[in-house]
Amino acid sequence: MTTHKAHPPIYYTVRTVVRTALIVSIALLAFFIGRAMASDPYEYECNGKTVMADNGDSLWSLAQENCTGHIGKAVHDLARVHGVQVGYGEYVTLDGERK
Repeated sequence: MTTHKAHPPIYYTVRTVVRTALIVSIALLAFFIGRAMASDPYEYECNGKTVMADNGDSLWSLAQENCTGHIGKAVHDLARVHGVQVGYGEYVTLDGERK
């Protein structure tokens, strides 16, 4: 018959710490993956200002200055309202929002 040798107390402490760290890591990973999947990747918000286009301005540059989030989607939506090109002196309202 074999006898079981007892482990030193530090073994049980280390085992508990490692198990707890593993469980917390998995829970955090699941939380952040779930959060990333729940958010809309095309979300953006513009500040609502009406700006006059300067020489050399484009919808992209105006959106970069006045919008946060997905700039490409903001430009796409602005182009649907104002047309693809913006000319010098043209007023562009940056009130787009997709949340």
